[in-house]
Amino acid sequence: CSDKTGTLTTNQMCVTKMFVVKSVDSDHVELDAFDISGSKYTPEGEVTQGGAKTNCSAYDGLVELATICALCNDSSLDYNESKKIYEKVG
Repeated sequence: CSDKTGTLTTNQMCVTKMFVVKSVDSDHVELDAFDISGSKYTPEGEVTQGGAKTNCSAYDGLVELATICALCNDSSLDYNESKKIYEKVG
């Protein structure tokens, strides 16, 4: 996605949907769609599909996508006890 970070947003963008290829048949592509709950910097949430909690390890593409995102991320979260919120580092 594209964003003029810090000006149009508060630099707290988060993933709400993920799609992975389920099958490809000549000119037809079928996708698995997943909803991601949680928001901002809190490291809590669920991956669901059709309203039901998803066993992420059952989807190789989802595991691969999550691995790529984790490896490409050079930031981390710290919990600020005095503010009682998670804050980004990096």
